[in-house]
Amino acid sequence: MVIKGIFEKINLYTQNKISQGKDTPLKNRKKAPDISDSDKVELSNQGKLLNNLIEAAKKQDIVRRDKVEQLKEKIASGEYKLNPKEIAKKVVESEIDLYL
Repeated sequence: MVIKGIFEKINLYTQNKISQGKDTPLKNRKKAPDISDSDKVELSNQGKLLNNLIEAAKKQDIVRRDKVEQLKEKIASGEYKLNPKEIAKKVVESEIDLYL
């Protein structure tokens, strides 16, 4: 997809915004409040479990080297073909599993 003249339109938008005084200079902008020692983030039990599972998976050698090599050879030779319908089906299934 080609969008012609996009940079000219962006420049016109920026110039118009500045000329109308809508663009506040950095020196006049409000600063974000300072972060205090009392600010904190808490993970849900599900988030903690997921983090533990991710860390445990990182420690495991679960890569099937033979399968990886087979796929590399198929990709290099052009034999490996993707099935878009199967990919879409798996994406939908994984999304459904997240919410059920």
